[in-house]
Amino acid sequence: MSNLIRSANGKMIDMEQIRLKNEKVIALGNMGVNARGDVVVKKEVPQSRASRLKDHYQLHSAVPESGSYKKSNADIAPPARERPTPEEQIAEAKSDTRQPRGSLATEFTEGEVPPPPKE
Repeated sequence: MSNLIRSANGKMIDMEQIRLKNEKVIALGNMGVNARGDVVVKKEVPQSRASRLKDHYQLHSAVPESGSYKKSNADIAPPARERPTPEEQIAEAKSDTRQPRGSLATEFTEGEVPPPPKE
């Protein structure tokens, strides 16, 4: 699969081919790795990227691999709540004593004209 890019001069450059050709060249910077991510010391590869990642994930795994893992309360799902029936919802809404708030909550008596909206 080629990744063709047009350069500023109009030439077509295959970035995938360049990446594969230079994957063992030491990258610039102070990290000491090549383009693949392998650690490079004096042109030798003592540890590949795959082995570094494997070691990292073994040390920093979310669940320990030993059999001593015990379920905590956080691992247990809470019991499902029962939903109120529509009749219970209507009764609760009728018994609600909260007053509406905001500019739309003002009530006007019949014949009274509301003030014009502010702009």
